[in-house]
Amino acid sequence: MLNRPSDVAVDQSNRVFIADTYNSTVQIFSSTGSFIGLLNGNFSFPRGVDIGPDGRIYVADTNNGIVKIFNQNLSLNSQIGENITAVDVVVSLSGIVYIDDSINS
Repeated sequence: MLNRPSDVAVDQSNRVFIADTYNSTVQIFSSTGSFIGLLNGNFSFPRGVDIGPDGRIYVADTNNGIVKIFNQNLSLNSQIGENITAVDVVVSLSGIVYIDDSINS
């Protein structure tokens, strides 16, 4: 069961990614609502999720202070940021990553 979901994104395969903040997970569902699984990222209070134009999944992992990036096969690919308070992440159509850092300017 979701506990304070804070963001949602849909990839090119119509998988639905939900940042389930209070459960510290990102849950994945099919376009028909069937549970697929969890994005394995050892999250702590994830609050934002978005899909880049290349299909990579970006997760604002708020309490871990980074944005984690996963490939289309759901494997952790890389991360950006250090000691940030990422409350959301948005990726533009051209691939530019915008991070909403609520504490640092």
